[in-house]
Amino acid sequence: MAERVRDICRVYWDQQRANIIIGAFLVVLFGMMAVFFLTNDTELQVVSVPVAEENAGCEEMETNPLGLSKNGRICGAVQKYYERLGENARFAESYDDLIIYQKNGKTKGTYVVFVTYRMKIQDIYTYVPGLGTFYAKEEEDGGLKLDSQVRDIRLQQYIARVTQHEDAKRLFHMVEQQYARAVRSDAMLAEALMDLQNAAESK
Repeated sequence: MAERVRDICRVYWDQQRANIIIGAFLVVLFGMMAVFFLTNDTELQVVSVPVAEENAGCEEMETNPLGLSKNGRICGAVQKYYERLGENARFAESYDDLIIYQKNGKTKGTYVVFVTYRMKIQDIYTYVPGLGTFYAKEEEDGGLKLDSQVRDIRLQQYIARVTQHEDAKRLFHMVEQQYARAVRSDAMLAEALMDLQNAAESK
């Protein structure tokens, strides 16, 4: 009787050991399959990010000259920007006689935009000549982003470099001369500009 019990126990143990081995094998097999499918899923989810194509010759004035903007979206966005600026400014009545220039930006679909204008200060007869600088980018949906405060250090450096082109420097010099003549011609304008400068510095 004792021997029969031992035989039964031995058979049971052998079966259990076989089950354990089979179970372990299945665990390893399922684990390998899971890793395989997870790896494949991960690979399928990888999205290639397109690298923006650089504008050839954008760093040189000869291949990236300053010219009047013929881009309707840029001109429209600039017009709206200065309209809103005039509506919301506490001291300026309007920004008139906008002339919009552009150079190619660093990558395709981007532009450095220079805008000359005449600003009318409240209660002052003489207009103030000024110049604004923007970075414009065409969006995939057909829109246009016009940035007046570029935060990307690389774009800031690029804008600084193209601003040193001789044609851009001539534009800046022209506006500086116009500004100086306007201030010399009108004492009230000079006083108003000084008050505005002091108010800005005290903030």
